[in-house]
Amino acid sequence: MDKLMLIITALALAGCTDDWQRAEHDAKQFAAKIPGSTGDVSCAHKDTDGDHYVSCTIFINDGSVRTLDCGAERYCFNCAEGCKIVDPAMKFNLPKDRK
Repeated sequence: MDKLMLIITALALAGCTDDWQRAEHDAKQFAAKIPGSTGDVSCAHKDTDGDHYVSCTIFINDGSVRTLDCGAERYCFNCAEGCKIVDPAMKFNLPKDRK
């Protein structure tokens, strides 16, 4: 029982670990549903504002880009996950199931 409490305490103190690769994976899944997306994405490797999301860019066939914030955490209890829209232009390009 003491070992279990020690493990739980260690995990709680360690907090969440940033994982930009997870964010990039989520951004690619999101991009696959965007009409005109090339499927290419690029995500920042560091969470600069401490919200556990990193900025990701989705590239569009017409040369434009769209911006998302995608969760970049792993090994935590209440992780930031998925992507959230930060680019107002995205709202007009989303399929009906992603609004």
